[in-house]
Amino acid sequence: MSAKVRVAFLLSFVLALFAVTGCESEVKKKQRKERELVVNASQKIEAALKKTKTVQDNFLKEVKSLSPNSGEGKLHELKKFFTESEKTFRDLDKELRKIELPDSLVSDRFKKSYQDLFESLIEMFAGFNKNYDAVNSNSWDTKTKLGHVVRNIGYTDFSFLDLETTEMINCFKDMCKHYSVPLK
Repeated sequence: MSAKVRVAFLLSFVLALFAVTGCESEVKKKQRKERELVVNASQKIEAALKKTKTVQDNFLKEVKSLSPNSGEGKLHELKKFFTESEKTFRDLDKELRKIELPDSLVSDRFKKSYQDLFESLIEMFAGFNKNYDAVNSNSWDTKTKLGHVVRNIGYTDFSFLDLETTEMINCFKDMCKHYSVPLK
């Protein structure tokens, strides 16, 4: 009887061992798939972050180069810049929404941060387009519009966006760290 008990115990132990290693394998497969999603997405995300940073830097340069006496040509230039920037951020937002990420709190936090950032950027540049159009936006003359741009756009809008960008970068780093994806 003890031989039968030993065989039954050994058989149940072997079956349990197979069950545990099989489950572990499924977990590892899931982790590998999640990591691959983040690796594939990280290239697009890094490109979007670089483009965002470039537009923000160009925005600061544009605003710093303005004065109320810059003239109507500068106002048209600014309008073109605002229009291109708004389009850029709409395109980036569409691209990032197509990215497939794992279903996790870290990924959800990142998605929320980039959606907040791009929503703010699109809203900001659309507002600039509306308010500072050289032709039909309001009855202000060019000098008044440029003076308003110089006084009001400055750093209040930009510092808020800079904080949102920093938050997005931190969320991206956290997501990469969580899934063991190296950053470039």
